[in-house]
Amino acid sequence: MTILYDNIHLKRVVRNNMEIKNRSIIVVVLLITFFIVVAIYSLPHFAQKTIQNNDYGKAVRILTVRNLFPPHKPYNYSLRAFANYKLNNYEDAIEDFDRAYRLENDEYKMMNFDNKIYIKYIQKNYESAIKDFDTEIEKTSDSYIKDSLMWDKAQFLYNIGDLNGALDIYNQLLINSNEDGIYLLKSRLYYERAQILLATGRYKEARQDMTN
Repeated sequence: MTILYDNIHLKRVVRNNMEIKNRSIIVVVLLITFFIVVAIYSLPHFAQKTIQNNDYGKAVRILTVRNLFPPHKPYNYSLRAFANYKLNNYEDAIEDFDRAYRLENDEYKMMNFDNKIYIKYIQKNYESAIKDFDTEIEKTSDSYIKDSLMWDKAQFLYNIGDLNGALDIYNQLLINSNEDGIYLLKSRLYYERAQILLATGRYKEARQDMTN
């Protein structure tokens, strides 16, 4: 009976020790997982610090690791796009600004689109930029976003010297402003259209716009 009792007691001790060991392993794994998750979520903060120190290459590497894991936040792509832009990695910057634009649903959404267009502008990749404008204008059902895109396109066309194309858009925006008097400010639209009219030698019409 003593031997049997000792064997049972030993088995209980071994089983208890195994349970303690298993629980310890689980706790260690959970702690490691926790610290890994915290580290991953802290990466954008570190990347921002490296950008402030002008270490753009390091920022790109940090954010590339962060973007391997969900959730895929637009801010992280936008931040990496900026770092790539500073490194003159324009194609990578355009790709990330576009990703951020697709993911964003707040007031920063159009900023990412504008940044993408700006890079194409300095690349003189005008046809691609215009195609981007036309695609987004065509597919959006939000009148505010559509007007914003059209206005940006008009300014873009003016900057690349397509004055007639810009003028057509300003004419349409002034019509749209009859229904949207908050975002589409007529006074500003008239002023900007006047600059185009002046550049094309239509001085009388330009003066008329300046008085509106």
